[in-house]
Amino acid sequence: MLSWFHHFFHRVHRRSIREHEVARFGTITISDFRRTGEVFGSEIICALKLLAMHDPRRLRRVQNTSLYIVNHVIPDGAPGSYDHDLNACFIDYEIVSEIDPPDFRRACIACLLVHEATHGVLVKCKIQYRGDARLRIERLCMVEQNRFATRLLASAPDAYAGLSIEFCESDWASRWSRSRSVVFLSYLHRYWRK
Repeated sequence: MLSWFHHFFHRVHRRSIREHEVARFGTITISDFRRTGEVFGSEIICALKLLAMHDPRRLRRVQNTSLYIVNHVIPDGAPGSYDHDLNACFIDYEIVSEIDPPDFRRACIACLLVHEATHGVLVKCKIQYRGDARLRIERLCMVEQNRFATRLLASAPDAYAGLSIEFCESDWASRWSRSRSVVFLSYLHRYWRK
């Protein structure tokens, strides 16, 4: 019964993602549930072009793990999330849009795409996001994100200063310790606030 429901839910979600399409980049569909007009689509395309210019290998990783990049509220308040069943990278653009200047914001989005694509690779390798493995997985995703940030920093040190983020265990531990009801209520509040 649950398998049927899970399959049905993902079919509906996939259809909805396609209905909210605002742009395409190669095989990647860019969808916007938050209705930002063309802003989200153009920002994602700029971020993907940064990847193409500075790190084609990591761009291929994004392309191999993500059929969709979607602007959507993320339940735990994170800026990004990866869904293996949908082959989708979700970005909470409301959070990311506050970053200035625009070139730095697009670089942050590109780093976020690298981070989430790394999650996708690990899921495809059957590495489960559970228990103590969660911390090691997040650390590895941050390492990959920062490797890309280092490439950008080498190309324009002034424009991308501060792009690398130090991994902080306590940030993740506090996120995982919140109850599901708190996460759900926070999600509803942010979703209906739009």
